[in-house]
Amino acid sequence: MTSDGSWYVLIEQDDDVGYADGHDIYRWQLAAEHKARDKEHACAWARELLQTHLPTRRHYRADRPHIRRIYQLADHSWLVAIREGYHSQHFRLSVAQLVGTGKVAPAPEPPRPEKRRRLFG
Repeated sequence: MTSDGSWYVLIEQDDDVGYADGHDIYRWQLAAEHKARDKEHACAWARELLQTHLPTRRHYRADRPHIRRIYQLADHSWLVAIREGYHSQHFRLSVAQLVGTGKVAPAPEPPRPEKRRRLFG
C-alpha cells in the first residue's frame, strides 16, 4: 500500500436510494473528496464549506431562510445539520490525509453446490 500524503476535504452525506415498505431508504456515502494543496489549504477550504455547502439531495431555495448548526466532532471533523421549514438534512465534513492506496483483490467465487441425484426405487 502506498500514499503520497495528500490532504483532502471529505464530505459524507446520506443519499436517498429508494423506497420500500412505505419508507425512504437512505445510504451514507462519500459525496465529495476535494484534493487540497496542503493541510493548511484543506483546513481553510473546510471552514468555508462549513458555511456554504448544501447537501445535493435537496434543492434549497435561496429566498427561504434555513438554519445551519455546526458541531465539531473531533479535530478537523464536523457534522452540519441544516433545517429549512419542515425539511432537514445533515452532512459530515472532514479534513484528512491520504495514508494508503492499493488495489483490492476480487472476492473468490463461492463453491458450486454439489449436484444431488434422485434415487428411484
